[in-house]
Formats: sequence, structure tokens, C-alpha cells
Amino acid sequence: ATRLSDLAGLDSIEKQVTELILHPLHYPQIYSHLGIAPPTGILLHGPSGSGKSTLANAIAGETGLPYFRVSGPELIGGTAGESEERIRQVFDAALTAAPSILFIDALDVIAAKKDVSIAQQCLK
Repeated sequence: ATRLSDLAGLDSIEKQVTELILHPLHYPQIYSHLGIAPPTGILLHGPSGSGKSTLANAIAGETGLPYFRVSGPELIGGTAGESEERIRQVFDAALTAAPSILFIDALDVIAAKKDVSIAQQCLK
């Protein structure tokens, strides 16, 4: 499995991943002691080919958590309600295995670029 240490030149990204993902997983007592909720997700964004999938794979390898990877086009259905059902199934599977990592590649296929609210809702 790919790990963060396998990726070169991403020191600042590795630090952010550690703070946002690894610390809450390994030290949840810090957050409960402070009375705050740990982050429950992150949104990787950038142009095609910028390494989002590779980074997600490395995060999964680093944490050892169940990893669910789905492409946006896989979620699009041809009949009314089919897309929503597919999205529900993916999130239900990730929730059942929680803590887990859910990576939805090509999210822009599902939501228009001007409407980022779906991505924000996914992180709640």
C-alpha cells in the first residue's frame, strides 16, 4: 500500500494530513478534552492530474482504514432516483465500516462547478 512517505515533495501536505486526519484518529482524547469535535472529512480539490487520487491512496495506506473509492460517473443513474440511491449506498457502506475513507473521484460530474454546496454537505 502507498504511504505518505512514498510521495516526494509533499511535506506541507503531509503535515496538513497529519493534523487533519492522523491526529484525530490516534489522539481523539485531545479533542474530547478540549470539548471540540475533530474534523470528520477533507475535500481534495485541484485540476486533473494534480495527484488527488494518489494522495487519497496514500492516506488510506497510512491509516489502514477501510477505503472506498468511487468515480462520479459511476454514481450517475439513468432513472429518477437511481443516482441518489447509488450515493446513499456508497455513504452507507462507508458509515458501516467507520472510521473509513471515502474518496469520490470526479465529483464535478455530480455537481455543477458553480455549486460547491454538495461538497460542503458531504463533509458535515
